[in-house]
Amino acid sequence: MAVFIQNREEFEQQLVIMKTQDGWSIRALARHFAVSRNMVRRILRNHDNRRDQGHDILLKDRHVRKTERASKLDSYEETLKRLLEKYPRITGQRLFEELGAAGYDGGISILRDRLRSLRPSPKKTPVIRFETEAGLHYGKEEVMLRSIHPAVF
Repeated sequence: MAVFIQNREEFEQQLVIMKTQDGWSIRALARHFAVSRNMVRRILRNHDNRRDQGHDILLKDRHVRKTERASKLDSYEETLKRLLEKYPRITGQRLFEELGAAGYDGGISILRDRLRSLRPSPKKTPVIRFETEAGLHYGKEEVMLRSIHPAVF
C-alpha cells in the first residue's frame, strides 16, 4: 500500500495512527518512513504532550480562570508567627503539635512549606582555606626528619 505524504502534519498524523491503531513498534515505524528512531519518539512524545495539555485556546482561558485558594493555615497565621517569635528554633513537628492543640486539622507538609517560607535556612559561613607554599605541608617534613634523624630534634 503506497501512502503519499505531502507535508509534515500528514506525516506525523500517519505515524501516530500506525503506532496506536495498527500497533507498530518505533523501530518498524522508523524503518518504514526512513527516519531515525529518535525522530519517531520525538513526534510521538509531542503528540502525547499536546493531547494531555489541550488546545492553545483552552490554555489561555485556564490561566484567566485560575484563582488563589485559601490555605488551612491562613486562620492560624497569628499563632504561627507568635510561636516563631517565642521559639525561633522550633521544629515543624512541634509546631504541628501546637497548632493541632489549637484546632488545626491540616497536614504537616503544608505547615513545613509555610515554615520554609517564613524562616528561610541560614546562609552557610564560608570556609577559610589555609594554603601552604609549594612542597611544604603542615608538620609533614618535621615528622619525616624526626624519623630519619631523631637526634637532630
